[in-house]
Amino acid sequence: MLSNVSGVGGSLMRAQPKFVKKYPIPIAPLAEQQRMVDRIESLFSKLDRIKEKAQVVVDGFENRKSAILHKFFTGELTEKWQEENGIGLDS
Repeated sequence: MLSNVSGVGGSLMRAQPKFVKKYPIPIAPLAEQQRMVDRIESLFSKLDRIKEKAQVVVDGFENRKSAILHKFFTGELTEKWQEENGIGLDS
């Protein structure tokens, strides 16, 4: 291929279409192509399931965070500590 290029060098080098169209391009047999498609689809399916599970975790985090903050601000989270130290929400 390098013997059939034009240009001054570096990124300005270009392959000549009349030579490129003559280069053989190997293509996998149809059965092998189908096997590759099946594998890719299987991986995309796994990726979709992983994304769904990750979203469930993210959604659950927000719910848990809200619940913890609610318990904190209502004093429920620190009841034992308040009792041990004689402190109430009123003080």
